[in-house]
Amino acid sequence: MSASRPPAKRPDNQIQEIQAAGCGRSAKRPGHNLLVRLRNFKPEVLRFLFDFAVPFADNQAEQDIRMMKVKMKISGGFRTQRPL
Repeated sequence: MSASRPPAKRPDNQIQEIQAAGCGRSAKRPGHNLLVRLRNFKPEVLRFLFDFAVPFADNQAEQDIRMMKVKMKISGGFRTQRPL
């Protein structure tokens, strides 16, 4: 007779066991995580209010290449070299 193996544990059971053991941080909702992160990094988040060299939005690179990408789209620059 072969030895019987214990049933395999499901991943969610393993996660619950690890959390019950006190290892790692417990999962929180995304809104809570954002609130904690904004609280912990408040000076960095609000730096643009005091240092005028820091832009309000960090999408300057996107704005810089937007017109070039629109022109590529209009001219067919997104097409492949060889036909499908």
